[in-house]
Amino acid sequence: VFWADDGVRLRRALNGLLERAYAKRQVGGLQPKEDQEPESHVLEVMIPEVACRHLIGARGDRIKLLREESRCEIHMSPGNVAGIAAQRRVKCNGLIPSIAEAVARIHEVLVEFAEIGILSLRHFDLQEVSTGAPQESNEGPKERLLGHGLAGIGRREA
Repeated sequence: VFWADDGVRLRRALNGLLERAYAKRQVGGLQPKEDQEPESHVLEVMIPEVACRHLIGARGDRIKLLREESRCEIHMSPGNVAGIAAQRRVKCNGLIPSIAEAVARIHEVLVEFAEIGILSLRHFDLQEVSTGAPQESNEGPKERLLGHGLAGIGRREA
């Protein structure tokens, strides 16, 4: 979770975090090649499910604008996040500066949604959903509060 009072600090923090997360590691005494082209990476951000249609916008206008502004591929991953209630994944694919810009813009849009009342703090509560076999109770799926979070970030290399 990033808390920043301005976009510049948020972007700087994201860029630094992603640079470290995706840094080439020295393996077996070999130095990583410095003259290689920058690699494309994939980062997934969890957002509240109720924000999805608003993030996409009418006819996909908002997500298209986010893609253009960040120069990053941005897609909603299909289906819900396994084991977590009411959360969806937004997949960002591109170079590190583009991913940082995409995540910062998504964060700013979510803040705007909160300011106009589309989202509230309860939408950012992570709740675990039991995916195992139902127990002897007649109740629906059990939910357990995991905690607060504005964005859960999962990292994978492309």
